[in-house]
Amino acid sequence: MAQTNSQKTMEQPQKKWMRILLFLAILFFVVGGIVGNYFIIQLIVNNKTLTPPQDLGIAQEASQAMPGVGLFPVKNTISSASSGSWSAPATWKGGNVPQATDAVNIGAGHNIIADGPNLEVAGMTINANASLEFLPASSVTLTSSHNVIVQGVLKMHPATPLVTHFLHFIGVNEGNFQGGGMTPIDNDIGLWVIGAGKLDLTGTAKSGWLRATASIKKDDKELTLESAPAGWQAGDEIAFTPTAYGKTGPGDFETRKIVGVAGTKVSFDTGAQADHPVVSLPNGKSLGAEVMNLTRNVRIEGNPPQFEEPGPGQVNTNGRTHVWIHNDVPSVQTVQNVQIRYTGPRKYDLANSKLQGGFVIGRYGLHFHESGDTNVGTVVQGVVIRDSGSHGYVPHSSHSITFRDDVVFNSLEEAYWWDQRSNEPGIGPCGRRCANVPITNNTLYDHDIAALIKGPGYRLSAFMLLRGTGNTALNSVAVGVQGLKESSGFQWPEGASSPSSWKFDNNVAHNNAHEGYFVWENSGEHHVITNSTAYHNGDAGIFQGAYSNIYVYQNMALYQNNSDSKHSDGMSAEVNDLVVSHGDAVGSAFTIDGANIDGGGSSQHALGINHHNVPPHTPVRFSNWNITGLTGTAIDFDDNPTANGHSSGTPTVADFVCIKVNGHNLDLADFSVTSIDKDDVLRVQQTNDVAFQLTVQNNKLVKQTITSFTSCGK
Repeated sequence: MAQTNSQKTMEQPQKKWMRILLFLAILFFVVGGIVGNYFIIQLIVNNKTLTPPQDLGIAQEASQAMPGVGLFPVKNTISSASSGSWSAPATWKGGNVPQATDAVNIGAGHNIIADGPNLEVAGMTINANASLEFLPASSVTLTSSHNVIVQGVLKMHPATPLVTHFLHFIGVNEGNFQGGGMTPIDNDIGLWVIGAGKLDLTGTAKSGWLRATASIKKDDKELTLESAPAGWQAGDEIAFTPTAYGKTGPGDFETRKIVGVAGTKVSFDTGAQADHPVVSLPNGKSLGAEVMNLTRNVRIEGNPPQFEEPGPGQVNTNGRTHVWIHNDVPSVQTVQNVQIRYTGPRKYDLANSKLQGGFVIGRYGLHFHESGDTNVGTVVQGVVIRDSGSHGYVPHSSHSITFRDDVVFNSLEEAYWWDQRSNEPGIGPCGRRCANVPITNNTLYDHDIAALIKGPGYRLSAFMLLRGTGNTALNSVAVGVQGLKESSGFQWPEGASSPSSWKFDNNVAHNNAHEGYFVWENSGEHHVITNSTAYHNGDAGIFQGAYSNIYVYQNMALYQNNSDSKHSDGMSAEVNDLVVSHGDAVGSAFTIDGANIDGGGSSQHALGINHHNVPPHTPVRFSNWNITGLTGTAIDFDDNPTANGHSSGTPTVADFVCIKVNGHNLDLADFSVTSIDKDDVLRVQQTNDVAFQLTVQNNKLVKQTITSFTSCGK
């Protein structure tokens, strides 16, 4: 049918609009990869919704963003005009209250009150002699897509437990991080404290963690703590640790929400999925599960990463942030009862010399970076670092800082640690042997816990006890450390040479995948480790290694270690590659004096002695032990140098003094030989003033009576 003129006239604009719409659709797909994320997340922020990206269904692309270009480009810089409320136009030059694409500059002499409830910026600088204070009486969320740099004061003091102050970093592209350096870097988005800058962060006081005094049984919805917890309330999230034999994996931890607190009783929302028994130790003490409170009302957070450990082609484009402090003038930081979450960016880049195992150097949970004595007197108390991609508390060449009642939970890399490397630009990691290793002095870890520490690391640890003087670890716990061979709860590592002596007392390592305590340090310094416990670790309770060191263990309790049948170390305490060097100079030797060891019917040996690499100087001394519950002999030797691929001339020389095995004096029948050095010399002093010497004949130990050479009290 022929078209009428009116029909043609109507069709022409329709076709025109269809062509325009088609052009716009093509344009949308071409530029969508560049601006799509910006418009989507910007729209979400403007509507005051700050839900993590995976909950929104927004895919994080596995591609690296352009340097300097985030999800929130800076459009304007807005400076303060005077002190006042954030929401008041008169506070800002030009009368413009900052928006999500504005960088904020708070000038000297100005005190700005963040009165919320939801404030958005594209970065902020608090200049010297300026401050930003969150309104104490109101919950306030400050969201930033770029760095927050503090040269003045950042104050977050909620007035009541019902008020929350929240600094939230969004649009953090972990692939853009550079790491290292001594000044803020634009692409390394996080909280930076520099110059005379000060954090004044004080949440509602809470007990960081306490122990259960009764077993938590499967399906229980209530637990009993050792004391009434301060500040715990309904709605708080708690986590309790595994204590049962053989439970060393991530799935053995449980998190719950509190529904009520009455004295020492805490009830929670759903029943326990497994038993968490109180463990009776051979020294007469009993230990229950550690219960951590993970909730605080001062919060600093990034976002949960799409890739916890990114591989090739994987980048977290809205991921983890960091806190970095470097003062060059004295500044006592106040960081108490704060939750720091989703920190520690990671990236996959084998070509970048600043990367160590995927984590970005210098970008950690709470990093005091080479501040020397400027942070003396700082106390970090009741702080929780959780769900982190890298190290937790890092006092790197920053002295006299106390960490008390703090928590690290479900995080990668060593939780309590500082760098063993130079931070000079362009210098990469030096591995386990480092020249000019940094020193940190007078650090105190007191009643701290690291729980569920993960990572690909060989010799991963919860607490890395590094170089410095006057350092102390007390009353602390390492539980659930994963990692590869020789990972441990507490470690004195290779490379941490003199000065490196720690005061170490009343600590506990339990339910770790491998060792409880691990030593691979070479130095002539005395290390005294007292009143500490290892139980239900997958391998040895104590792994004492390396070639030249002087360690003294006193009053140790070791119970039912070697709980992971996948591993072959069947000892509660293993002495591997042990030689006490410098003994002639200092007149001292490696000693374990006072040990209660119970194999619990599972551990094969109390002590395993393996090959040595250096000739002995002074006899190793094992004294005042009480051993029970083994499936094999008390002491096993596997130290034949040829069988173990080592040179000869490095025999074991050891004294066994006043050791009881199942109630009787240690005797020849309590020794076994897998392989042995023909020159080994072993002396045994029994409690009845009888002494004998064991020497090797035809690969067997032979007993010969000798004169008493010591007494039990010496």
